[in-house]
Amino acid sequence: MKIYRCVLLLISVLPIRCFSQNSVSSLCDLGFENVKVMCVSDTVFASVEDPTYRGTFRGAAVALQSLAKSYPDMSNFELVFEENQIDVLAVHGNVEDGKWNVDVDYDTKEIAVYTDRVSEDSVANKSVGKIDVTLYPMVSLINTLTYKLFRYSVSFAPAIETSLWKGNHIILQPIIPLVNNYEPELEDSENRYFQIGSTNIQQDLIDNGKMWAKISAGFFHYNYLGCNAVVGAHLNRYFDISAFSSVVRLQDLNTGLLRVRDENYYSALVKLSYFEPYFSVGVDVTAGRFLFGDYGVRLDATCRFGEYCIGGYGILTGGEHNAGFHFSIPFAGKKQKRNKYLSVRLPESFDWEYSMEANYGWAEKRCGETVEIKGGRNRAQHYWQARYIELYLQKCLNGDVD
Repeated sequence: MKIYRCVLLLISVLPIRCFSQNSVSSLCDLGFENVKVMCVSDTVFASVEDPTYRGTFRGAAVALQSLAKSYPDMSNFELVFEENQIDVLAVHGNVEDGKWNVDVDYDTKEIAVYTDRVSEDSVANKSVGKIDVTLYPMVSLINTLTYKLFRYSVSFAPAIETSLWKGNHIILQPIIPLVNNYEPELEDSENRYFQIGSTNIQQDLIDNGKMWAKISAGFFHYNYLGCNAVVGAHLNRYFDISAFSSVVRLQDLNTGLLRVRDENYYSALVKLSYFEPYFSVGVDVTAGRFLFGDYGVRLDATCRFGEYCIGGYGILTGGEHNAGFHFSIPFAGKKQKRNKYLSVRLPESFDWEYSMEANYGWAEKRCGETVEIKGGRNRAQHYWQARYIELYLQKCLNGDVD
């Protein structure tokens, strides 16, 4: 890491050597957005946003290989990845005799010194105002009943997403019921009716790969109306820490009409995350106050096999306990390119979580509930963990992962 910083400091006093429009066009043709490229001495600096490739490491591999092809006489490549025009990850690549060595961290500012020299008018294939429509199915099975085998519901939840300025993210994701066997007289029969779902606006407040702060307001899953805030930092390439809080009111949809209850509910939680690279396991410990006033702790462990994820969790809160498992399986193709200003696509992964609900007290108290900004968001998409991406990016460049 120190070697990269010394190299960047040395070349910062050198003049700009070249800028190839061909390299920018190649990246745009591959589906990258907000493309900026700058060359100094024997190093290529670039910044891109990737709405096209499934998996955070696959897009990085494609971008590095494209830059190496455009600049065959260069050996060092410094690449920043953005999300909603906010820098989230730095990739340092070196290629010699066709063999790649990569290092991934969150030191985006050192690369942005060069890519920011590209004028705003010269940024290619801008993402602002482009719309993604992702066709999410939602399936729910509940087998805690004594008078029938289970209750089920199948819904359609298309997510319409866009960004109108830097750090902005807007989502509209209604839930449209298709088929279910819910009884209309039950208090929790909202799955029988059309729901607003996730309709909210989110804004990033910090443009720094090492830290993040976001606020969001609107309708959230499941049936909440209010606001949410999160702040966090990457302590190093293995440990992250974050704190998040929500203040919401509950929507009552049991009559098929929207009614917001007067009572406020709030949460205040702290999460510590760790990624163990040898077994490719991510561990999250979350503790604090959940939405309905219960205090407790939740432990999640997720093992990653490339883009496949499987894991489990246990939670102790409000005097109750619960456990379950979750998994994520790649669903769509490895590449779904956006067409001009509108893209209709399938979800990148199929994601499922099973909650055991050990006793009726857990359900009655509504223990362990938190706000979801977007329904159907999986554990593989937008997983910006530096050590994980470095591990699988190296495999991808070596041809071990396609």
